[in-house]
Amino acid sequence: MKISIRTAFLIFGLSLFAASLSGASETKHGNEMTAGEQAMEHTGNIVHKSEIDGYQLSYELIDMRAKMPDMPDMAATHRLMVYVKDPGGIDVEDAKTGFLIDGPDGEVQKAMCMGMGGGYGADVNLEKKGTYTVKTKIVNGKDKLLDSFSHEIGD
Repeated sequence: MKISIRTAFLIFGLSLFAASLSGASETKHGNEMTAGEQAMEHTGNIVHKSEIDGYQLSYELIDMRAKMPDMPDMAATHRLMVYVKDPGGIDVEDAKTGFLIDGPDGEVQKAMCMGMGGGYGADVNLEKKGTYTVKTKIVNGKDKLLDSFSHEIGD
């Protein structure tokens, strides 16, 4: 069966269009989300909110072991998310973001975040009960934001 070049290009173009539609599960940051990440998106507890230089920060803590009970041996117990809005109320999409977490036992965790679910998240281990101090650094262009808060992990 012969097909014309025009038909071949039309089929190719339609297949590219269909492939772009299947990317609907991508976040604003261009990272494809796994099914597990989609299931955890905005399913945690808001643990802190702050305003720094007009930017609005909202932190969400997701208990990954509760969300994914079929994976009990995961090293990370939680996903810590930060959602960032600029002074104009627009979601910040291309920032460099990281956490420094001081645990109740003095152990320090460093975690670089990746864009996911409209925010920035990192998998962390908050297995020990007690107070954790979370320090956040967000670099958005020439703006550098530093934030800190404490959160209690209990029973």
